[in-house]
Parts: sequence; structure tokens; C-alpha cells
Amino acid sequence: MFLLMERSKIVAEPAGAASLAYLISDEKGNTKNRDKNIVSIISGGNVDMYLLGQVVAKGLMQTGGLLKIFVDLPDKPGALKNIVDEISKAQVNIVEVVHGRLSSNIPAGTAGVVLSLEFENRDQSDLLIDLFRKTNMSFKIV
Repeated sequence: MFLLMERSKIVAEPAGAASLAYLISDEKGNTKNRDKNIVSIISGGNVDMYLLGQVVAKGLMQTGGLLKIFVDLPDKPGALKNIVDEISKAQVNIVEVVHGRLSSNIPAGTAGVVLSLEFENRDQSDLLIDLFRKTNMSFKIV
């Protein structure tokens, strides 16, 4: 579904995209049909908007276009700004920030931040992760 939307601007329901998924999968083992013209019928636009959003988000994550990172921060003024500055250096777009200090899994004196970040390509996301590692930032990809 994501591939159809991204490359062909076609929205198909999951069952409607199944024939294309079969043809492009590596596990089909159909070497005898490689010299033949094969048609994949793509049908149906009966897709829930919530499901469509999930497909796009997961597709972007798989292609390196979207990444969610959880960062442990000291709970003091300027800590979040330091992270935003590193993200800015890498020319990365921040899509969403969820900042929490009151959760039971966050130790006292710290804050947890989940950043949803948008990238042009996987190289750009690798660059940002390298920047985070060089600054000894405590983070994990979620």
C-alpha cells in the first residue's frame, strides 16, 4: 500500500494491493514466469483513514523518512534546547515532541522526551544518530 501511494499516487485497500505485494516479494520463487508479461490487478479504495495513517507512518519509518527517538534528559532549564540545537545542526525537521517528567518509569530529576523526526533520507538520519552519540546523549530509537 505504501509503495503504491509513494511511487504511483494510488490508494488501494490492503486486499487490493496484495497481488502487487506477491509479485514484488522475494519469496515467490516463480522464476519460470520472469520472461512473461504479468498483470497485477490493483483494486479497492475501501481503507480506513486511521489504517492509512499507520501505513504511511510505518512506511516512512522503514524507508528512513521518519524516526522516533526517546531521550533521557536532566530535568533542568536548557536541556531540551541542547537537543533541539543538535537536531537543527543536522537540518532535520521535528514533527512532534512529547515531554514527560511524571511517568513512573522516569527517574526523579530527569525528563523523558520522545521526538518524532522527519528526514530526507536514511543518510540524514544516520548523521543525526552519529551527532547524538558524539555528545554522549542517552537515547534509544523507538
